[in-house]
Amino acid sequence: MVRKADRVFLENMVHFTHMGHAVASQALYDAGASPKRVAGLVHREVEVLSDEAAIKKAGKTSGRIQEIVVAKIFAEFIGSIEDLGALCYAIRDRKNKSIFKAYAISFDEPNDFFEEIIANADAISDLAEVLDIPYLNELKDKIPPDVYEALEKAYDKCTRQIKGAAFFFRNMGRGQSAAPNPDEVVYIIFDTVDKDRPPRRPPSRGISVRVYNKTKHRFLVFDDIQPLLKAMDEEDVGMDIGYTTLSLLSDDVQAIKTMTMGIAQCKAEIAFIMTLLEDQGVTV
Repeated sequence: MVRKADRVFLENMVHFTHMGHAVASQALYDAGASPKRVAGLVHREVEVLSDEAAIKKAGKTSGRIQEIVVAKIFAEFIGSIEDLGALCYAIRDRKNKSIFKAYAISFDEPNDFFEEIIANADAISDLAEVLDIPYLNELKDKIPPDVYEALEKAYDKCTRQIKGAAFFFRNMGRGQSAAPNPDEVVYIIFDTVDKDRPPRRPPSRGISVRVYNKTKHRFLVFDDIQPLLKAMDEEDVGMDIGYTTLSLLSDDVQAIKTMTMGIAQCKAEIAFIMTLLEDQGVTV
């Protein structure tokens, strides 16, 4: 039996909050498609310029608007994956605590959840194994055929999406060997290590999460990282950094936005599955 507060939370996820990162991603994408207009508006408001002066300056800075947009779109994507992990973890742990509570207070749990999915990926073939919900073959004689058919599609799609999200969440940024074309990437610092206070243990979170955190909290984004690296070589500032690149190519940015939409769909479907099963009298 799903708790009353959890039911309200899941229904809200279905009808509203699953769209949070998707809406932000689309708005950012639209801004990137009109960089000169956005640059003009920002210059006018931030620098208190006339419309004419702002538009003139925007002609020289619109490219940087696109770089900022790409970094923000990627952050929304990683944020959406983290939310998906939190939702899946909370549903799977529902027998121990409220789904709403587990989701709301989660911290490292999404990362731990995805690591577990990766470790058992080859053996996972059913959403039941991911969320600790009834297997499809247990439901066939308990629910109407049309409901079963809908659940069969949702189970399969969500299982594939969760697996894909898990691997991306952990592996983003690994295996980069060739030097990128500097005109086609933006640089993001994901690690900042104080040499005077080195960490007691290596970071436990993947590069994608660290990129997300640095983008969200400090926005350590550079259109060209080389001047910083050169300056740090010439003058020790007492810090080591790790950085990665994000592609500025339109197809790559579109792919990130599309995946964000898919994650939003997955969150809504998972929450809907839980409410649908309960409505059908299935014990979850």
